[in-house]
Amino acid sequence: MPSPFEPCPPPESALARYRLLSPTAGVHVSPIQLGGMSIGDQWVELGMGSMDKESSFKLLDAQNGSSERIIGEWAEKRRRRNEKEKLVCAALEKVAAEVGTQSVTAVAIAYLMQKTPYVFPIIGGRKVEHLIQNIEALDISLSDEQIKHLESVVPFDPGFPAYIIGAGMHYIPEFTATANFDKMPALQPIRPSLKSAST
Repeated sequence: MPSPFEPCPPPESALARYRLLSPTAGVHVSPIQLGGMSIGDQWVELGMGSMDKESSFKLLDAQNGSSERIIGEWAEKRRRRNEKEKLVCAALEKVAAEVGTQSVTAVAIAYLMQKTPYVFPIIGGRKVEHLIQNIEALDISLSDEQIKHLESVVPFDPGFPAYIIGAGMHYIPEFTATANFDKMPALQPIRPSLKSAST
């Protein structure tokens, strides 16, 4: 019987690093969190959509990014993107090339996870490519310059109430008029570990 104090074995892959929450207890993330709920037809009566076995296999066999090309071509022909969306897509493509991936989705997820602490996006998908892109985001480490570039292409509207109280970088006049504050340093987000990136 192994000792409970021995370090857990290294993960077999980047996904295994996150999927197996407790190696000694065998606790796994639910398939629902990995997008598996979209496959099958058990929930069709509740309006959750339907994918029969043949469609599910076709989905799982899809490869080489053809779906992204088709959707991109459709969006371009139907002019479904506005100018801001085009600028953001171009910036994501530029950063994707810099980090060595073709997936702008993986770059967008990596940006979100590395922008602030305690952000754990749950992203579904109906294709294996979506799952692969989500996993690929775990290995992407963006530099401060790349994050600044992504944020510089279009103005960001944080919405209410953030546009009134700010993003936490400075105190608003209503606060500073009533008291003096000492600013705590911002928490840093978790970046991909070297072990994760090398597997």
